[in-house]
Amino acid sequence: MCGGLEQTDALMNLDTSPDDAAEDAALRDGSARFAQECRDGSGILLDHLTTIDVVRDLDLLRHLLGAEKLNYVGVSYGTYVGSMYATLFPHSTGRLVLDAAVEITGKDEVPQAAGFELALSNFTTWCASSDLCELGDDKAAIDKEIATFLASLDAAPVTVGNRLLTQSLAASGVALFLYADEEAYRSLATVLQQAMRGEGANLLGAADSLNGRYDNGYDTIAYSFPAMACVDGVDEGVAPVLQDWKDTFDEAPILAPNMGTSYTCQLWTAGSAPQLKLDGAGAAPILVVGTTGDSATPYQQAVSMAGQLESGNLLTLDGAGHGAVTGDNECIAKAVERYLYDGVVPDEGTTCS
Repeated sequence: MCGGLEQTDALMNLDTSPDDAAEDAALRDGSARFAQECRDGSGILLDHLTTIDVVRDLDLLRHLLGAEKLNYVGVSYGTYVGSMYATLFPHSTGRLVLDAAVEITGKDEVPQAAGFELALSNFTTWCASSDLCELGDDKAAIDKEIATFLASLDAAPVTVGNRLLTQSLAASGVALFLYADEEAYRSLATVLQQAMRGEGANLLGAADSLNGRYDNGYDTIAYSFPAMACVDGVDEGVAPVLQDWKDTFDEAPILAPNMGTSYTCQLWTAGSAPQLKLDGAGAAPILVVGTTGDSATPYQQAVSMAGQLESGNLLTLDGAGHGAVTGDNECIAKAVERYLYDGVVPDEGTTCS
């Protein structure tokens, strides 16, 4: 636990796109307060939330269930868990499906913001050619309109009851829809239109859903995700944060400046876990699934994961959305079922559309 509704709202309401030294200092101070609230609420537990700890618990569960091998489907962060398991317990690794792969190479070739930018570009391309979208019929003009609207919220957030739809919350609300596939495009268009004319309740509600906020508090994910992410990564200090953020602007010119950055992990009170090369050496064949238009985990990360895992095999979905296995693509479903039930790995280069 890291504080209640009021304290966590204070974190979510921070200006994450600082324009000057004062705003940068406020962001640092807010991140430090949140880190201390997590320490105060969690104590020494905060030092034992690494993925290495998670994987050891997972192998204990396998043992207690009497299973010789672990058969496992992991999505998003779950792909990091699966890769770590295959590395630490290769001889207990059964059939692993790792869908929507996170970055495990340490190179961060494609920043997450670029994945969301690609997903947004796919949305505005659809919008410009669809009668179901009323934002306009010129993609470049729609892109500019969205960018201008998000940037305007920095100085003039939209009032929603006793709350504000800020620049970063609005970008988070847009991101929620980009996690989904093309079926969410019409809803995103409607919610954006509403917010642009000063009716920000639905876009703020989307941000709340992404952040795990409800009427009286926040879901565990609001606290568990940073707790795990911060100890799994390497703390390089606060100095490079702003420049690292600005370096993503070219690849994500609309969303990166508006989503902003964070000092949370740089000011975290728990140390970093040992940095292991996740290669799954000695493990049985592992199926890595990637979606070309994935927003939160760019497709290149699935390519890299399949390449780094010694027994990795890549299955591709040419489409949109974060995660393919949980969707309704019949080609993906059949390939995954053949692997899980019969141990048959798809041919190298298999792509579903």
